Amino acid sequence: MSPETVVTSVGDGEEEDLDITINRVIMTVTIKMIHPHGRMRALVGDKSDLEYGHWWVELDGVESYGWWPSRAVGPIDTVTGMPGRLNRMDRAFSGSPTRDMHHGDNAEEKFHPAVNSGQNAVQVKNEMRSFAKAYSGSWSYPFGQNCHSFQESMMDHCHLNKFGSKKVE
Repeated sequence: MSPETVVTSVGDGEEEDLDITINRVIMTVTIKMIHPHGRMRALVGDKSDLEYGHWWVELDGVESYGWWPSRAVGPIDTVTGMPGRLNRMDRAFSGSPTRDMHHGDNAEEKFHPAVNSGQNAVQVKNEMRSFAKAYSGSWSYPFGQNCHSFQESMMDHCHLNKFGSKKVE
């Protein structure tokens, strides 16, 4: 990514105040989203024909974090909620404490976030890990906590934004 150029000119003896915001994009953090259509073929294994959408974040390509419902979601559960779980960790699914079950999957949308604070990439990633480990509560959709609100809360907590980031192809 090349830096943007700001050009300004002032006359002799004139002054101009510039209000410039610099966003540093963390290239080793990728926020991903899938929203496939179709039916889930099996509880484990083939993820190519899913019936839900999911947001998660990958750090350095080796670890990832996403927020999941703790069990199969029924129509009432969607609105009333149920306990949530980091990375869908249970015997039937492939999540782990540091790996979302969609880790490494292709995504419809993905981007590298920009840093709003003076923190470096290592500090931001450590803060993201701490946030994910401490996150708790329910899961519901579209109201309450879900994979997208988890991602938004993590970005807010870690002083990240989508502004200035480029969609990863």
